[in-house]
Amino acid sequence: MNLIGQQFEGRRFRRLVDAKHASRKASEQALENYRDLRKQYVGKHGPDKFSTENKVPINLLEMLVQINTRNLASNNPKVMVNGKFGVNKSRAADIEADINQIIKEIDLAEMIRMIVVDAHFLMGICKVAINEVQGSYETPDGSRMEVMGPTACRVSPEDWVHDSTAFDRKKATFTGDRYIMALEDVKEGPFDPKITKHLVAANRFRVDPGTDYDAQYDDENWSDRHFVEQVELWDLWLPRERLIVTMSDDFDEKPLRVVEWDGPETGPYHLLCFEDIPDEFFPLAPGAVMKDLHLLANTLFNKAGRQATRSKVNHIYSDGAAQDAERLKNANDGEYIRSDQPGAVNTVITPGVDQTTLAFTIQVQSLFKEMGGNLDVLGGLGPQSETLGQDQLITAAASKRMQDMQARTIKFTKSIVTALAHFVYTDPLLERTTTREVADTGIEVPVRISPETIGDPKVDYLFDVDPYSMQYQTPAQKMNTLMQTMGLVQQLLPFMQQQGITLKVEEVMRLVSRYTHFEELDEILSFVSSDQVGPQGGSHGPNKPPVTKRVHERINRPGATNRGRDQILMQHLSGGKLQDSEKAVLNGSVK
Repeated sequence: MNLIGQQFEGRRFRRLVDAKHASRKASEQALENYRDLRKQYVGKHGPDKFSTENKVPINLLEMLVQINTRNLASNNPKVMVNGKFGVNKSRAADIEADINQIIKEIDLAEMIRMIVVDAHFLMGICKVAINEVQGSYETPDGSRMEVMGPTACRVSPEDWVHDSTAFDRKKATFTGDRYIMALEDVKEGPFDPKITKHLVAANRFRVDPGTDYDAQYDDENWSDRHFVEQVELWDLWLPRERLIVTMSDDFDEKPLRVVEWDGPETGPYHLLCFEDIPDEFFPLAPGAVMKDLHLLANTLFNKAGRQATRSKVNHIYSDGAAQDAERLKNANDGEYIRSDQPGAVNTVITPGVDQTTLAFTIQVQSLFKEMGGNLDVLGGLGPQSETLGQDQLITAAASKRMQDMQARTIKFTKSIVTALAHFVYTDPLLERTTTREVADTGIEVPVRISPETIGDPKVDYLFDVDPYSMQYQTPAQKMNTLMQTMGLVQQLLPFMQQQGITLKVEEVMRLVSRYTHFEELDEILSFVSSDQVGPQGGSHGPNKPPVTKRVHERINRPGATNRGRDQILMQHLSGGKLQDSEKAVLNGSVK
């Protein structure tokens, strides 16, 4: 063991191990809440180890998470690289093209989506470090040396540990994560062989005393289910000492490895938290805020479902009216029936869904959507007002909370990208080839990335993330953006013509065809080359009529929104009288 490792032998390392165990125990309640929220998110019919026992017919929590995730991390982030202190712009453009290519190769968006889901239940965690073997080279003495590369991976909150005595994340004396490695790789890897010889294949994973996982994975033959023998390890980041300590719970007398951290100042772990709590490391997760409404809505809906299944119609009769009951049973609809004892046969109706319960259920669902940031608007679940202008204003207002979540997600993503760039572009053995488009030509040229061509990335470049690149855009939204851009082009057209800039109308119409799914547009438009167009810019069509007539008609649609329908339905179920226009909304006949 090297000199750094010797610093953690004996009492000092024992204190670190005890602090880790104590912190894990202090986090049990938070992890239990995380597991319960995850079960509610999955519902009753998901994987057995994640599903809940109770029915979740209206999974409001899943709706919240999916709508927010779609608005936060639908696409790979687009990184923008700017040079500092007069750095050649071409170099910055080369780095920008390469880092965006790396993001596509590792599909960073998929990992960020899972981390965003974690952040809805507790917090999202990403680990960026040098862990992956990406090749090897031959040394002057003829031996082979492995080339280690950076990896970015999600860390489950189940596998997380932090200094529980710290009330501020920046003041935590240690943070870390648990992971699984093949036992053979551990014994052959860069770990202390005096320690690895004591390690044996684990017979169960992710087990902490007092958690559900004890009973779930408590099986003496659990290790036999793995094709490769595996062992659990812990990496602990000590920011004050700038060290990474690797240890195993199976043998915690000495660390497996202690290495100096040669990465960004922030360390290997990057956290996504949507709402902070003063004097608390763990954040306030959106799912925790909305959990009670989600449970209440499903409790009420399940109750209404039981009432509906109990609803029935029965007929009762006295002993002397058996023949009357039989004739009534066999009679057809509208048929006259002879009765010896009129009134001796009666109908008993067991009522179905209680209208007050149903009205309250609808109100709880509406309140959930409102507290979730107006989910009908964010999810595009229907119009929210009677006019387009009002809808745009409502959408802008509803986006304020989402904008804060987007800002935190962008900041989190930027920290990941910056850490990846640090490891990639500070590698003295860096040798990559990427492609970059030549401006305004559509031609891609190969670009060589090496230490000689890029300089010092820590000094010369600034990495940023386009805040709109990760958001999902529907074809209709893209079409709306295109139309707004065309309005700007129309205003600037005289200045564009003076500078020799022309509008590619053919490409515009092809984009319209793509975004509107109107494939027949190519059949009604004929695209010809510029030399086939007459000197006046085209054929002379019919003249525009000197007088045009426009009719502006305002249509009033009372309550024709999701919220309006809910309010009308609650009023109706509560026994209130409805106007004809309100009845039309419920009947779907508003025009």
